[in-house]
Amino acid sequence: MNPTTTARKPRLLRKTNTNGYLMLRRPSHPMVTRNGYAYAHRVVLFDRIGPGQHKCNWCPRIVTWAHRWPLQPDSLTVDHVDSAKANNDDANLVPSCPSCNSRRAAARRAAIKRLMGRLAA
Repeated sequence: MNPTTTARKPRLLRKTNTNGYLMLRRPSHPMVTRNGYAYAHRVVLFDRIGPGQHKCNWCPRIVTWAHRWPLQPDSLTVDHVDSAKANNDDANLVPSCPSCNSRRAAARRAAIKRLMGRLAA
């Protein structure tokens, strides 16, 4: 190696982002972000159900894959059925509309808060 050349760090094939979601190095996948990585849960669900329109798992709304923020009411959000970000098993991932995904998350937070209140009493 030439001493004037800086060694390049190898790109990781997997990493976890600051929100705890697993990212996969997939530069050619349709779900890729600008940095060449894609959220693992989006890759798994996209590979199972494909592009296009899909029904929200929780309500009758039709949702479509989107890459822009903020999400629109008809944007497809990948929902972890068991609420575990690290569980990207195919059976644990379903298409959801942003409203249902948010509603489920709020219900989980409220349940945890109630449980913590009972434990503190």
